[in-house]
Amino acid sequence: MSEKRGIHLDWADVMRAVLICCLVYGHGSDGVGHSIIYLFHMPCFLILSGYLSSDDRFSTKFLKRKASQLLIPYVVYELEHLTKPDK
Repeated sequence: MSEKRGIHLDWADVMRAVLICCLVYGHGSDGVGHSIIYLFHMPCFLILSGYLSSDDRFSTKFLKRKASQLLIPYVVYELEHLTKPDK
């Protein structure tokens, strides 16, 4: 059985470690820190895993397409969510 091996990206390991720390902090805290971390930590995990799973991840065309498909709707949703008054 052959194993597909690619380039190891050190920055991806660092990003995962930072996001895991954010996850732990977010689950153990309340208040502003909790709210800010919940805005980005899970979407960043999903973006990172999608980026690392793609074969054409180094092309600018791929990154621009994914940014327009995923980041723009996410930012619009989060801005709407932040501006809504709490019930």
